[in-house]
Amino acid sequence: MDAYRAEHPKFEDDIFIAGVPIFIAEQKALMDRDMGTLFPLALAVVTMILLLFFHRSLGVLLPLVNVVMCTLWTLGLMAILQVPLDLITSVLPVLLITLCSADALHIMSDYYTNRAAGRDNRAATADTMRAMVSPVVLTTVTTVLGFLVGTASAISSTRTFGLFMAVGLVVAQVVSLFLIPAWLYLWGGRHLFKMPPAPPRDWLGPFLERRFTTLIDHRGRFGVLFAMLLVTAAVLATNLRVEDAGAEYFAADNPFRLADQFVNDHVAGTSPGWIAVQGNGAGSMTTLEAVRFLDELDRFLMAQEKITYSYYLPKYIKHIFYVLNDMDPTFRRLPEKQDLTTITDPATGVRERVAVDNEWMSQATPSGRG
Repeated sequence: MDAYRAEHPKFEDDIFIAGVPIFIAEQKALMDRDMGTLFPLALAVVTMILLLFFHRSLGVLLPLVNVVMCTLWTLGLMAILQVPLDLITSVLPVLLITLCSADALHIMSDYYTNRAAGRDNRAATADTMRAMVSPVVLTTVTTVLGFLVGTASAISSTRTFGLFMAVGLVVAQVVSLFLIPAWLYLWGGRHLFKMPPAPPRDWLGPFLERRFTTLIDHRGRFGVLFAMLLVTAAVLATNLRVEDAGAEYFAADNPFRLADQFVNDHVAGTSPGWIAVQGNGAGSMTTLEAVRFLDELDRFLMAQEKITYSYYLPKYIKHIFYVLNDMDPTFRRLPEKQDLTTITDPATGVRERVAVDNEWMSQATPSGRG
């Protein structure tokens, strides 16, 4: 639409395009925009955190390589298997960056602790892996199992999300346990690029120690407070409601709306259904005869006892025709191939009735569906 306005600067009217195809196209555009914005933003945030706490080139580079590799491998596997991104799986890259960096961060932190204790590069790498293999494996296994539970869902997007999150975490585990130790062994004693000087002492450890010492000293009170918060959260979680605005078009006592509400409250969620009408050849559904057929089909459906609402092409055309004719109720209908309408001369203000040929009603377009 912006490109059309740029090519036609004299065009000043507002245009609103709606419908399921437009919704799907806009949804894809939003996901592409979010991917292009949030992925580098998350990567930049992780980089700044690594710079803040490690102040060493490998401490920044190796965790970043880890998260980039696990993200690319996971998205690459989705591409190979032809699994598309949707509203749920589009958050995979950002979530992988945050979760897959944990293993590498633990290993790098313990490695630098060993180096600070006076061990050489080889001994520090060996001691780090002996100490970190078990906790790193256990944290990854528990997290993977948590995401794999989502594959039992009846919602396909949730199954896909849980499966490929598990794949990404496994890839990050492999990189952390095999590649990072090898890189540390080869390059641990080198500075790949100049970094700002490290802080004179570790401030985060003492800070957390003071806070948790207070919590341990008053563990009874904090335990009761935590239990109260947990119970409150559990109660509130039972009040979650899955909403589908499509059912709101129906009357409050409509059997479909009642069934939809029951499914949303007690099972999972619902989705609207669609009736597709296809003609013979391109543009067959844009003729006046096809639009009239859709209008008659809607009249028949609306005459049924349990159908209370519909929206379709003829309804939009009727409303447009009505608005273009100054809200005259006699024009709340489908136009004819040649119709009479009222036109106001903007210079003189004189209104006159003129005949208009609605050629668009018979011209072919690339679409054959309605």
